[in-house]
Amino acid sequence: MSDQISSLALREWRRQFSQPRLFAALLGVAAVLALAGPFQTNETLRFAPRFVYWLVLVVACYSTGLLIGAYLTRRLAPPHPTWVRMTTIMLCSGTSVTAVVWLINSLTFGNWLSLTQAPIVLLNVFAISAIISAVIEYASGATAASAPQAPIAPVAPIAPALLDRMAFDKRGALVSLSVQDHYVEVTTTKGSELILMRLSDAIKETAPTNGLQTHRSYWVATDAITSVVRHKERASLTLTHGADIPVSRSYLPALRAAGIK
Repeated sequence: MSDQISSLALREWRRQFSQPRLFAALLGVAAVLALAGPFQTNETLRFAPRFVYWLVLVVACYSTGLLIGAYLTRRLAPPHPTWVRMTTIMLCSGTSVTAVVWLINSLTFGNWLSLTQAPIVLLNVFAISAIISAVIEYASGATAASAPQAPIAPVAPIAPALLDRMAFDKRGALVSLSVQDHYVEVTTTKGSELILMRLSDAIKETAPTNGLQTHRSYWVATDAITSVVRHKERASLTLTHGADIPVSRSYLPALRAAGIK
């Protein structure tokens, strides 16, 4: 369950960073900070390295807060109380972003804070990042709650995480998986592609598609099965797309339990 939540958080990060508007916004924020040169960065860095410094800091802090918020929002979804989720996100985001700021500044400036300055500066960074995280989380919840409902509109299903590994033009409904040397051939309704991974790991990323492992080297989506042909203690499946898939004797009980005869 935790792996699935982490995967969803990473997919949310990839989804947001694939939007040109977000890149434009982050570049704009970095440009403004580079021009303003706060915290004496205008005195210690020229404009070009100053812009790179602020861009790295902005992207790193935003990514950290986004990943933590996306993970904890799902991990602490109802019935967990809202205040527990909000408090946890504030503490974890504040701590993580503070660590990121410390690391980037240490790599850029070396010993950038004295022992007397460090507690005050880092506490301010923690407070600011925690408050921003709380505001974003609250605004996201309020927006979702106040959004007009359209009960007649179908809810878009969550695509299997395995499709994120494939080229865009081949991302269709999953049909089958098969082992090819050290690769897994992923077949969808739009084509097939070889991916370097183990079959067991690929099967974990097929959710929420319903499917069955039929052989140590094969997995099929149940909706893609059109017919079953018996061969004594074995069988083979004919699919809507792709070649026929064998069913070994040890996997026949699971096939029967799924109602496929």
